[in-house]
Formats: sequence, C-alpha cells, structure tokens
Amino acid sequence: MSRRSALLQAAVLQAALAYVRAGWPIVPGAMPKAEARPRVRVLSGGRSVSVACCCGQEDCWSPAAHPLGPDWRHQHVTTEASARFWWDRHHPPLPNIVLCCGETFDVWSVSAAVGSYALDILTNGIGTPVTPVAVTPVRRWHFFTAPEGDHPALPAPHGLDVVRLGAGQFVPAPPSTRGPAGRDRWLIPHRHRWLPTGQRVAAALILAAEHLTVGHCPRGDKH
Repeated sequence: MSRRSALLQAAVLQAALAYVRAGWPIVPGAMPKAEARPRVRVLSGGRSVSVACCCGQEDCWSPAAHPLGPDWRHQHVTTEASARFWWDRHHPPLPNIVLCCGETFDVWSVSAAVGSYALDILTNGIGTPVTPVAVTPVRRWHFFTAPEGDHPALPAPHGLDVVRLGAGQFVPAPPSTRGPAGRDRWLIPHRHRWLPTGQRVAAALILAAEHLTVGHCPRGDKH
C-alpha cells in the first residue's frame, strides 16, 4: 500500500471514530469501483465525470454515496469497536461512511448557490459558525440541525431546492470518496454534540432559495 493510500485510510478510520464518539450513527457505504459497469455521469466542479458504484445497479441514483447493505436501518455503527471492525483494515478498498439521519440530527440539503447565500445570512457575513456544513463533490451542501421528527417547525415550500432529510434517510459523510468526482468534505466541521434547531437554519435556506429562484440575488455558485 502506498503512503498516500495509507494516509487516506487512516483519515477514514479517524472520521468514523469521531462520528461514533459524537454520538452520530453511521453505516458502511458503497464504494466507487473502477471496473464496475454501468457507470453514472455526475456533475462535479462544473464538469461531467463518470462514476461507477460497487452496487452495480443500472439505475443507481447516488453512486458511491448510499449504504452498502439493504438492512442498514437496523445496523447502525455506534461503538468504536464496530467502527474499527469496518474501517481499521490493512487492504483497500475501505467502505465509505454514511451518516444516518433522524435519530441524532436532520440534514437540510441544498445546492451550492443556495448554501453559500444562506450561510452569509446565518453568519451576518462575519463567518461565525452556526451549524456543521458538509459539501459534496456534486455541489450539494448539507446543513446539520437537531432532529425534528415527522413534523418540522418550518417545512420547505414546494418548488424550492431545499430538502429536509430525516428518519430513514441518509447522507454521505466526509471524507467519503466518489472516485473521479472527488471527496465529501466539511466546510464547517462538527465539533460538539449540540446542534441548532432546524427553524433558523431552514428559514435562511428558504430565503436564499426564494431569492435565487426569482433572480433577486446576483450570486452564482461561488464555491
């Protein structure tokens, strides 16, 4: 194994352990596979790239960014021993890491343009972190908030690119890889168990999406 591969595997293991220590449930995720067929094209960094998923499904809607097993809802990894079982291995490939929504956190998924604008609203332009934010290689931003169950305080209006992911749903976790598309990464890392309620975050996301939809905001995707 090359030094770079060893460092990447160590980073994945440390990330898995950090999620478990924070009380965030995770499951092993699907991996990109160079020789797999068929391939799915995704947009990454303004270009279209081909990503093959180890699941081999022709209609894989989220290549290398979904749980590895079909019974994942009942197989959450919540202990360091379990995390080491899955991610402390000497030979690649390691499974990606998938975060399970609804129990410890909800996730609000938006486009990069909406996320960038909303973050300015939430921080008043001074860069004070308000909630963990992860960025995917396919230009989605994920805002993490406290779980709200089946009835969120501020549901997203229909027609806006603001999606709340709760119980029974999932998101890929940094530093998971999508192969040629790149890796998921933290823009604002998770450092504490405390998360804000979804109402304030959702309000900013909805406001940003509304402005971008009607053309009031001249920004584009700036990240």
